[in-house]
Amino acid sequence: MTSPEQQARPLSRPLSRTERLDRLPVTEKHKRLLVGSGIGWALDAMDIGLVSFIVAALAVQWDLDKSTTGWIASVGFVGMAIGASLGGLLADKIGRRQVFAATLLLYGLATGASALAWSVASLMVFRFLVGLGLGAELPVASTLVSEFSPRNVRGRMVVLLEAFWAVGWIMAAVIGTFVVAQSDSGWRWGFALGAVPALYAIYVRMGLPESVRFLEAKGRHDEAENIVRSFEAEADPAGFDAGVDAGFDTTQPPRDDTVHGGIWGPDLRRRTVAFWTIWFCVSLSYYGAFIWIPSLLVEQGFSLVRSFTFTLIITLAQLPGYFAAAWLIEVWADASRLRPSSRVRPSLLSLTVWPARSGRSLRPAAC
Repeated sequence: MTSPEQQARPLSRPLSRTERLDRLPVTEKHKRLLVGSGIGWALDAMDIGLVSFIVAALAVQWDLDKSTTGWIASVGFVGMAIGASLGGLLADKIGRRQVFAATLLLYGLATGASALAWSVASLMVFRFLVGLGLGAELPVASTLVSEFSPRNVRGRMVVLLEAFWAVGWIMAAVIGTFVVAQSDSGWRWGFALGAVPALYAIYVRMGLPESVRFLEAKGRHDEAENIVRSFEAEADPAGFDAGVDAGFDTTQPPRDDTVHGGIWGPDLRRRTVAFWTIWFCVSLSYYGAFIWIPSLLVEQGFSLVRSFTFTLIITLAQLPGYFAAAWLIEVWADASRLRPSSRVRPSLLSLTVWPARSGRSLRPAAC
């Protein structure tokens, strides 16, 4: 017979798989996921960065005017806008890992094909295809990392993933300085090196886990359970509570945080406009500067080698900024107010800012 105290005590429920992932300390498996996704992220940045150096070289070798070089540099971003819109939707249908690997393969092969370009028109076609792959891959990689990151360090994990972008741009600057600028065919060799993501896609397909939320949505609960248990197996049980104060109330049913209307619904409309505006301004200033710095230096009379070397030095300054942000984001920011959901779907993430550590779920009612 149960005592009155036992009868009055609310029954606890099992933690959901998402809550079990959120409460974990950072494990070696988390680090491998971060590095594995980060390498893909760095290869993305390397590809985009290469264009800034190759455009400067082609302007000299092919005697291109500014309008033509502007189209070569910009057509990839047109592809990225389309790829980001389609890639997130596709990731919701077939899985994050599948789209991550497929888009790496697409833009890696298209970059390699760019080395064989025989005219400005053919080069623009290849660069558009590269943009499709890049645009679809970036939000998916960020979503995959954020979904597996423990809640109390999710913001830091996402910023560290972003730091790989600086690594990739530095790689592009090194290739531009020591490969592209060294001969008339250097730009072709630069594009050939940019085909590395096609090979890395094999590792992504075989080595990275699929999203637990995606598997649950598709009814593949056994696979989702095995993935969660694999992360738990590498964690120190003492760190579940001591290392992570997730604050779960297991006496209450899981909270329904469905946001009706998606990012343009009444709950998130103002936040979406703010994030879009900030992200547009950041992208305009960042790419507007880094894409054209090598060309501007060449126009000022510097040689290709000298202008590319200056750009390499400038690019190195990105690293301290990323590492400072990775530390400050958890020190200064109240994630529940500052950043959107860790559970944001890739189809929405591709249209807004990268997620961090809040626990709120963005699922439009129509989906």
